Amino acid sequence: CGEVHGPALIRRILDIGIPKGTLININFPSGDPAEIKGVKVTVQGQRDQENLLNIVQRADGRNFPYYWLTFNPVKFEMKEGTDLAALRDGFISVTPLRLDLTDMPSVTRYAEALAT
Repeated sequence: CGEVHGPALIRRILDIGIPKGTLININFPSGDPAEIKGVKVTVQGQRDQENLLNIVQRADGRNFPYYWLTFNPVKFEMKEGTDLAALRDGFISVTPLRLDLTDMPSVTRYAEALAT
């Protein structure tokens, strides 16, 4: 799907321009490229990672530890307007993301609480 739709979409995004400090996350639904319904600009969806990933510690034949990762089939709410919902509905999702992940309200709260 990305091979078919990606080049033209990337050219369009580059023509629009990408602001400094922003990255563009593009996700393509699986399946037949001819069945793509279009492109949606989305917000980042969230999954319940705590219930999704299962980590089991094991030991090999020499008793060295290793970790076995499995993924649990977890149902979660896909909010409309998210990248996850767009993919579910057969659309390519384009999500502009900021590189600075600083939680500014917490910076202020901690700065005030820890001021000496």
